[in-house]
Amino acid sequence: MNAGRVVKIGTGMPFGKFKQKYGAKIIGILESLWGKQFDLITRNRVLDAIRLQGIPDELLDGMNRNVDAWIKEKFIPTYTKAVIYAADGDSETIGMADSINRALGASIMFNPSTRRMIDYINKEGANLAVELTNNQLLSLKTVLKHAIQNDWSNTTTYSFMKKGITLTPRETVWLENFYQRSLKNALEEISWNNPNLKGRALLKAATRVAENKANDKFLFYQRSRAQRIATTELIRAKGEGDIEAHQQAIDAGIISAAEKQWERRNYKDNWETSILYDGQRIGLDESFSQFGIPVKTTMVDFRMPGEINEHCEIVFYARR
Repeated sequence: MNAGRVVKIGTGMPFGKFKQKYGAKIIGILESLWGKQFDLITRNRVLDAIRLQGIPDELLDGMNRNVDAWIKEKFIPTYTKAVIYAADGDSETIGMADSINRALGASIMFNPSTRRMIDYINKEGANLAVELTNNQLLSLKTVLKHAIQNDWSNTTTYSFMKKGITLTPRETVWLENFYQRSLKNALEEISWNNPNLKGRALLKAATRVAENKANDKFLFYQRSRAQRIATTELIRAKGEGDIEAHQQAIDAGIISAAEKQWERRNYKDNWETSILYDGQRIGLDESFSQFGIPVKTTMVDFRMPGEINEHCEIVFYARR
């Protein structure tokens, strides 16, 4: 930082308060996207995928169009409101701009539509679209591969393609492996308890048991993924609001520079980033580093760590 008096601004709005207002909203709009993607998985398209041993172009194009429309119509408007809320607060909760004003005895008004902020939000939306479409494609390919290798029925393949479209490829593999284990165990248990049940009847009964167990596991994975996406995007939204508030204070000449410092609040937390970054203070647009090597911490830029967890905080400092 340049020479001048350093003033601690703080963390702005508590993340828990911020998440309480926007967490359910992000999850809600994400589930609306998944609902549209579910509708694209039809039995005929699954049959086409099995015949082609690949994902039909018609399905891929539909999924991509849904994601692009969702980003534009749902995500960006909600994300923009979240960024503004982090920076400007409301009648009940102070935002980062209020924290800056209180710490410095200033009276700057937050501008919710700077080109800098709009560009950041659009980039975040574009990168999230890429992440979602890539995960969808890889998960569907994973399902199709397992279906062919394990000679799944068309009904089972259809069910898993609908599930996979909302999961990461790794979660899809976990779910498929869980299903295969459950099917094997069900076959053994049912044949032991009912030795007269054989052939297709035995397989049908075991499949029903395995699919019910897999569906419960799927719902758990789906909820967990929705919560992860919401938390990650809200961390980034709050970080952008906090940074933009400081940048506007610099633009207005209220402060000459600003810094951010990673602070670990829960020392029972053993996340690698929590340990490595704890106590690091860097410039507003700089990246936290591991052993002095800068690490890119979001898909968009270096400014705010997308992987910071709720046991840590970013504390801001300003120089007059």
